[in-house]
Amino acid sequence: MRQVGLTPARLNLLMVLFLCGDRALTVSELGELLVVSPGNITGLVDGLVKDRLVHRVADPGDRRAVAVELTARGCRLVRWLAPLHFRLIRSLMSGLSRPQARSLARLLDEVRKQVRRAPPPMIIRRPF
Repeated sequence: MRQVGLTPARLNLLMVLFLCGDRALTVSELGELLVVSPGNITGLVDGLVKDRLVHRVADPGDRRAVAVELTARGCRLVRWLAPLHFRLIRSLMSGLSRPQARSLARLLDEVRKQVRRAPPPMIIRRPF
């Protein structure tokens, strides 16, 4: 994915938007789905806007909020990349039996839930 200038985080954001179809998502929604802080999402979106893969739109449900959606260029890129990405994932998971793969997915879902429920990390200032 790096050959096309995408980090895993950028690819994840594009895939989530693609899987949501025509529905734009707010930065908060993207952060919730990707288990990433809104500040990190904003940075990712800034780069993807610059690359013309997504754009920001006004959220019709909340005038203060901004939503993010794929551009036609972003959609074409995801359509091209998705099969390659899923082939890679299948290859990486090929050493697991089907029950093991299901168990791994279930465990990762539990970790994701725990991360969402966890309190924000404490800010620790250096003593110097």
